[in-house]
Amino acid sequence: LSNELDAGVILAFAESKIVNFSYKKTALNFYSNSSTLLNKAIINLFNKKYIDHSVSGKNYRLPSNLLVIKFACLMIWRIILKISYGLFFEKKWKVGVAPNQLSLRGNEVIASSLIEEVPISSNYNFYADPFFSEDNKKIRLEALDRKTGLGDILEVDVDNFLNQKLLLSGKHYSYPFSFIYEGKEFLLPEVASHSAQYVCKADIAQQQISLIRGLETKRIVDATMFFKDGIYYLFFGENNSAHTVLNLWYSDSPFGNFEAHPMSPIGISPKNARMGGKLLLSSDYLIRFGQDNSGEYGESLAVMSIISISKEIFNEEQIGTIKLDNFKGPHSINFNSDMS
Repeated sequence: LSNELDAGVILAFAESKIVNFSYKKTALNFYSNSSTLLNKAIINLFNKKYIDHSVSGKNYRLPSNLLVIKFACLMIWRIILKISYGLFFEKKWKVGVAPNQLSLRGNEVIASSLIEEVPISSNYNFYADPFFSEDNKKIRLEALDRKTGLGDILEVDVDNFLNQKLLLSGKHYSYPFSFIYEGKEFLLPEVASHSAQYVCKADIAQQQISLIRGLETKRIVDATMFFKDGIYYLFFGENNSAHTVLNLWYSDSPFGNFEAHPMSPIGISPKNARMGGKLLLSSDYLIRFGQDNSGEYGESLAVMSIISISKEIFNEEQIGTIKLDNFKGPHSINFNSDMS
């Protein structure tokens, strides 16, 4: 033990979202995130694995009265801005298709002029969370109903964007991830608002097939499955912490019993934790896309390179970012083929 600030070595590290209009919410964020660090720290201490992270910034002790007054005034001003934004502005996500000119290295910008937008039907407010079907002939996406405020899942013909078919409706659905198992295509839609996560057939999506075993008591979001070396890995966030905490579970079958990976949660940061699409094979790299929610929700994507993944190990590092010119986003991204 030492009285020296920032002394010693780092055994576990996490980042927490700053809510710029609420100190209480900011504090709740970092307190809840800190609960996941002890187990990681013990494992790293046992393995003598230390985290190399530079320390910068001013170390504050007791604030002056003037600083407290400035802080309080700033909070009040930001609350006013937050309320004004909610009253007069609304984000409207769009879905579009563009030729792939990304290297997935460094800080890249997608030219909005290259994007062919999917027209939004008059009964919907926005489209979001696009995924290509496994045969690349359809785009499945979330469509927010103007009247109910609930998300439907639509299937859009790649060759004719006006050909739009309703797949799921009546409750809130989003993030229609799909996968192939034994020659059949299945959907893993987000259903956290009304159900534990389940799998359904892509061609009869209204029919529930099977709850994800092992996760029956959890409400999870942005569930993304990846198959490697006989193991099905499931990346997801939980309803109350998805913006910051990324979990990893695994099973030998998508219909088998899932259990937590020993290194889960594998990411604790608003900069890249929340899933932003399918994993992608790019040459010798396995890429995970994470939403950057450190500022506003869905402002851009982080490109994460998965260095190793097994039942025992998970390692990744950020190698790039993806933004749009003239717009906020992208919120999520998907490709109609691997980049190998």
